[in-house]
Amino acid sequence: MIGIHPNTLRLYEATGYIAPVGREANGYRSFAAYHIVQARIARLSGKLTWMSGPIRELTLANIRLCRDFACE
Repeated sequence: MIGIHPNTLRLYEATGYIAPVGREANGYRSFAAYHIVQARIARLSGKLTWMSGPIRELTLANIRLCRDFACE
């Protein structure tokens, strides 16, 4: 759906780019629609190769804001 490797999605969760993902009884992750949106935002932001300094900080803040807003 997003076009990223499963390990990348796990990394996004570990680094806080997406909200914590719930687990099913069998241990599998259960992603909600907002997790997909958050991962897409993180993915698109990561493609900005010229990010540095204040632009990078603003981009990371935007990723965190999207993560926190979707969970409310």
